[in-house]
Amino acid sequence: MKILLLADGRSIHTKRYQHELKRQGIEVVLASLEDGDTVDIHLKRRIGVNFLDYMLIASQIRQLVKEINPDIVNPHFASGYGYSVALSGAWQIKPVALHCLGSDILISPGKSFLHKMRVIYALKRAGRIIVDSEYLAQRTRKLRGEVHLDIIPWGIEEDVLNIFSKRKYKILKRPLQVSVEKPYKCAVRNPFLTEFRRERLPTAQGLRLFQQALQVIVPRPHNHVYNNRFILESIGELILSRQISLTFPAWGDNYERFRKFAADKFPQGGVYFYKYLTRLEYIKFLAGFDIYLSAALSDSSPVSLLEAMAAGLFPIISDIPGNREWVSENNAILFNPMDCNSLYQSMKRIIGNSIEIEQILFKNHQKIKEKAILSNNIRQMIVIMQNMVKHAE
Repeated sequence: MKILLLADGRSIHTKRYQHELKRQGIEVVLASLEDGDTVDIHLKRRIGVNFLDYMLIASQIRQLVKEINPDIVNPHFASGYGYSVALSGAWQIKPVALHCLGSDILISPGKSFLHKMRVIYALKRAGRIIVDSEYLAQRTRKLRGEVHLDIIPWGIEEDVLNIFSKRKYKILKRPLQVSVEKPYKCAVRNPFLTEFRRERLPTAQGLRLFQQALQVIVPRPHNHVYNNRFILESIGELILSRQISLTFPAWGDNYERFRKFAADKFPQGGVYFYKYLTRLEYIKFLAGFDIYLSAALSDSSPVSLLEAMAAGLFPIISDIPGNREWVSENNAILFNPMDCNSLYQSMKRIIGNSIEIEQILFKNHQKIKEKAILSNNIRQMIVIMQNMVKHAE
């Protein structure tokens, strides 16, 4: 089977999907407006504005379908490539399996009437629609009407599962040791942090500082929806007292402003940033953390959460519907992403060792092992598309 994949060529999720399809014997041609090292065909931008360019590439897509002659067309993101494919008329020539990814359904339709109509148009032209959570399915049906949807999570690689067996998952129960009259020195267990952490300003002498701060990763870009500044504003006191350290990615729409805010607020350090890592590097990188933290205001089924659960990181996460499909009060700490005190008290519960975490971490690991392994999930998607091709013949 040959798939014409239309997706963001920069996205790690596109690369993971593309790689796994190929590994399972599927021929994949990736076409994208965005640059990426695995993009096969670079679509030409006309204007430089995504909203317009997604409209203007319709003719390119129609021509590609004729030239490449794929068995199926697979656009990702309803308000982007899904809309492009719908405009192209490719659905009249080949079956179309549309992947909805989250914000295309949860956020884009609320931007304007035109955004909403674009999404609905894309949904109505797709032969099958694949979503990654029941919540996203519910929201999709509100736009499309009652229609069959395939609900398949974006799972994780088995390499992530292997982190769990290597971890000492009693790590959260270690005492925080106080060092007196010594400059701050973070107990960095993660080799990538040494290379990628933020340049430090000079440290003061003679401070009572924690030598073993809990290592917290927030692997969400600095975009409004991920609410990262809220995190610093909520638990800054715990960073200043060296009870925790936070690590964020070094990218996103608001990254530069966020970085300056962090440098001004925490001149002694405690906030780190990592640059882009290859997939294998990131998996190794993840193993150095104790806690996964996300304050996202909207999400479907975040892969970063599934990775953390598989690897044995304890989740502290915003109480929103998409997250609730994987976590509850029984296997995570949930907080209100609009209430600073809610997050502060959540973090204090972990620091105070008021939760027995060993069984929680094990159950989280098993849950992902049973339901969200990438190779199994992609195999399900392949079967769906093969059936579509068969019925189109």
